Amino acid sequence: MYAGPQYGPGPYPQQPGGFPGQYPPGQYPPGQYPSAQHPHTQRPHAQYPHDQHSGGKKEIPYGFQPKGAFASPGDDPKGRPVKPTLAKGLPPKLFGRFAQPDSEPGRLSWWDLIPTIPYLFIFIIIPMATMAILGDLDAAVELDPDQGDWGLEFGLNAVLFIAFLLAIAPIVGKSFIRSFRVFTHHAFAWLKLLAIPVLWVVTIVLNFIINVSLLAATGEEPEQSVNQLGVEAMIAAVPIWAALLIFGLIGPFVEEYFFRHLLVGKLSVHLNIWVCAAISVVVFAAIHVMTELFTASGVEIVIALAGYLTMSIVFTLTYIFSGRSLVFVWLLHAFNNVVAVLLLYFFGPVLDPSGTVLSFFSAGSVA
Repeated sequence: MYAGPQYGPGPYPQQPGGFPGQYPPGQYPPGQYPSAQHPHTQRPHAQYPHDQHSGGKKEIPYGFQPKGAFASPGDDPKGRPVKPTLAKGLPPKLFGRFAQPDSEPGRLSWWDLIPTIPYLFIFIIIPMATMAILGDLDAAVELDPDQGDWGLEFGLNAVLFIAFLLAIAPIVGKSFIRSFRVFTHHAFAWLKLLAIPVLWVVTIVLNFIINVSLLAATGEEPEQSVNQLGVEAMIAAVPIWAALLIFGLIGPFVEEYFFRHLLVGKLSVHLNIWVCAAISVVVFAAIHVMTELFTASGVEIVIALAGYLTMSIVFTLTYIFSGRSLVFVWLLHAFNNVVAVLLLYFFGPVLDPSGTVLSFFSAGSVA
């Protein structure tokens, strides 16, 4: 028969090794539940600043990825879980409260060679070999809009860009969808779309300052590059919708895949991201002035490079600061090209027949 302490009416007595008398065995005072004091169950709310904006859902800061994230075909041929693909040289807290969720571009794989090798041969190796052999070619005469079948030239470019798009789509599909995180990680994130025209204006202002400085230093006015002259000749030979589709949307996507997604996003898993950024900036600008690199003087090369270098720097920094978001940098690149095509198509021949004003601002440059 149990002969322990007897409880009568009123407060419970203090039990040895038990709890205060006013609480019966098995009950605890408020805030004294043992697990509530455990260090692993206590966390200040301030450590998770995004909780208050996302209904308690913790967000992934830049540089972090969830465990077990599945790869796209470009990450792993069998779609198996891969190790987190953090960017080297970029601390997760670099941007503080403005840090964006990482888009997980993945790692370089054999799949990426499918579109990369043809792109290298068609747009870099073959043109460089041609320029090396025909270095004394007067490119300005060859690009006279009144000479040649520019509609056929546009058709060839359209076929190439569409073919690259079809080759890229299955490789980049999942990482492209992940890059929409930049617009969804907290309320009103879609307002970041307003940053795109702002960044374009910043690029225009920087180009104007650089070109005026070069004019003062060298006495040379900025001129349109051979690449730009060819684009203008093709735009004048085709309907506006075709120019917008190829040069405004598809072309920028293909270029952003190679110059930002591969050279910065995926390569930064293996190299410091700022080294990757420098490579991307230089290669992107150089490929747009390839003819000048082989046929022009040093001053002319610098003047031709200026506008494309500015755009390349803005595009690359935008890609990094947006959490390696392919969709965001593509929208910025597409916005630049769409505006340039519209200016050239409707206003260039009337308001600026010599191309001097547009060249000063690089507002009509299709990158």
